[in-house]
Amino acid sequence: MPVSMVRRFDTTELPPSGRSRAWSRSIQDLHFNMSVHIPDQSFFDGTLDCYAVDAFQLVSFREPPASFHRGSDHIRSDGCDDVEIIVPIEGECVIEQFGRTAVTPVGSFVMFDATAPMSIIHSAPMSALLLKAKRGVFEQRMSDIERSCAQVIRCEQGIARIAGDFLRSLVTEIGCLAEHEFQSSCSQFVDLVALTLQREAGTADLTVLSRDRTLKRIKAYIRKYSANHDLTTSHVASALGLSERYVQALFKQASTTPRQYLREQRLFAAHEQLCNPLYRNKSITQVAFESGFSSSSHFSEAFRTQYGYSPSTLRSQKDAGQTYS
Repeated sequence: MPVSMVRRFDTTELPPSGRSRAWSRSIQDLHFNMSVHIPDQSFFDGTLDCYAVDAFQLVSFREPPASFHRGSDHIRSDGCDDVEIIVPIEGECVIEQFGRTAVTPVGSFVMFDATAPMSIIHSAPMSALLLKAKRGVFEQRMSDIERSCAQVIRCEQGIARIAGDFLRSLVTEIGCLAEHEFQSSCSQFVDLVALTLQREAGTADLTVLSRDRTLKRIKAYIRKYSANHDLTTSHVASALGLSERYVQALFKQASTTPRQYLREQRLFAAHEQLCNPLYRNKSITQVAFESGFSSSSHFSEAFRTQYGYSPSTLRSQKDAGQTYS
């Protein structure tokens, strides 16, 4: 089946007075909750085309000067943990995240993480390509997503240039691709980005890469079996032929623990079910149990700590067709 456009939006088709507000809603629907500021709302001319298949979403857009801010309240409200890569075609943007400021001109790209506060600003009109993917896609290839965000990568030569050219070619040829070809191409682009970031960070050392691959393998195993109530660090280590101490050391280097990572994956799975109308008939206790929690009270407490609201509040909001902002 050929890849189909899931959304095309052009503000020129709307009355001038409603364009900026409609654009703000459309952008948030595509990405995540955030504050949108448009300096000049008297004349707004924005367009976007979006293609999406499973874990990947590719957007081509053009918009006048604007700024976007995603804070802690936004993050708690939607639980989005996607990762995005933006490639300017005309103009430049400034991304602030993790205490870094990345001025990203044409001929470069930058990555950002939906799970951390961030700002995107461009004071002049801008056209760009943007690839959004599920966090697991990046975790399979990168051991430290935070370190890779808000780092400008210039597409002047080598793997970085191949990556930039590859994404532009993908957009040009997207009408000729089947869905599985689109998915495979997006996956290969992320592979190229991961190779570029490794080269830029100087992480090509074989020992480091070996540890990174091992940690990715451990995380993949935990994600796959997170609903298993008996899953422990010892069980994971034994299943993968590793020592429990080594598994704990790898997570410590990533500033977390196996137990914390397992809890986060269980909470994410529960959050996804509570947001999905297909699981509306399941009780919250059942959702908690099927996500790996043995105690509904412990689940509710952990959920509130993670997201800032209770599971019942989330479900009631979704049932009412409301979202947090």
